[in-house]
Amino acid sequence: MEGFRLLLSTTIILKVSFSKMNVSSWKYKIWTVLFIVIVVCASTAMLDVVYIKTEPTVLKNERIKLEQNILDVFEIPYEQSNVEEVFKDNIIVDSKDGMDVYRSEKGVAFKVTGSGFWDMISILIALDYDYETIKGFKILKHAETPGLGARITENWFLEQFKGKKIVPELKIIPHKVTGTDATTSATKTRPENEVDAITGATETSKALEKIINNGVNSFYKKMSLEK
Repeated sequence: MEGFRLLLSTTIILKVSFSKMNVSSWKYKIWTVLFIVIVVCASTAMLDVVYIKTEPTVLKNERIKLEQNILDVFEIPYEQSNVEEVFKDNIIVDSKDGMDVYRSEKGVAFKVTGSGFWDMISILIALDYDYETIKGFKILKHAETPGLGARITENWFLEQFKGKKIVPELKIIPHKVTGTDATTSATKTRPENEVDAITGATETSKALEKIINNGVNSFYKKMSLEK
């Protein structure tokens, strides 16, 4: 607020100075340039102050959101008011060669990131302690096409990953429409390592499959596990 008042005061003073000058004079031109420089510098300084003051809050909110997602994939109940406490009581965070691994009594979770159709996609995968069966699955970040690739965040799509095997690899397979809308529920006859792709979003489905399998392979390597 103080920075804004200073900027406003400076602007008024300069405008008054301009009004007393001949618009064709060299002094007017110099003051014009000076005015622009002052406005730019003041605006930049104000933005820097706002960023410095809000950065801790932004980072805290991002951390709490991640903790919520981790609790969700393990199906650990919590309230908005006690996320940090529940996370601390139920989750142990390890670091394996640069990868954060989240452990609970129900299994282990980790983040994987890779290129989607338009931008990077970040995923949170939770596994049972057999290290083969998916316990939970969540999309953390994406920029896929609304109504098509963006449907990877829909519950019907995410729920079908639960109980699926990542060994030898997970497959996201296009399915045949047998009803009015086969995307409203997961196909129950799929093999244990296959899930239904999203109709009309073939490239996103292929990218997601690659991200998952590459991420799992990296997790196995860092954990010294074998498929």
